[in-house]
Amino acid sequence: MFALARRTGIMSIRKQRWNRVLPLFALCALAVPPCAGKRESETMSVFEHKPDCVTAVSSIVDERGGEITVTDSASPIKDARVVFPPSAVSSAQTVSLGYCACPVKVRAGSVSSVALTLDVTGTRHFPVSVLIEISYDLRQSSEVVIPYRVDEKQRLQLVQIRRFDKSNHRLVFETAVPGTFVWVYP
Repeated sequence: MFALARRTGIMSIRKQRWNRVLPLFALCALAVPPCAGKRESETMSVFEHKPDCVTAVSSIVDERGGEITVTDSASPIKDARVVFPPSAVSSAQTVSLGYCACPVKVRAGSVSSVALTLDVTGTRHFPVSVLIEISYDLRQSSEVVIPYRVDEKQRLQLVQIRRFDKSNHRLVFETAVPGTFVWVYP
């Protein structure tokens, strides 16, 4: 096969194209500055890269577990609650629950008007899933609400629904990762 390619000249054409492209790759590598800022191993607060986020409540949670609830009646995430089971965090951590403008658009249905943000200082992953409970807008949907975590590239990652209470308009879902959460009304 290679002999046929050499005889027909295909290999030399490919080599010539590569020789033209290689200097462009090298130039691009020099033109792009190296990454600056926080290292991969450092944790970054949700609120550091989303300046429009508002902290509704903060508290300390330790390895025994705990709960944090938004009690401000003026908050768009009023009555939102996060339950940390024992061993969800390894030591005392500051937990912040807040909201920001919804960072994503959806192709079908409608997305929540705000995104819920869960920030846990020094934690990127929970060894035991935490439960997040929210109230949903009955005017948007009485049938189903689908919760998602918004990843760093603004993609929606489906999270596990634990309970859907239609009579009280409450949705409980679980996550093993702090971050930003939205819910979609299909």
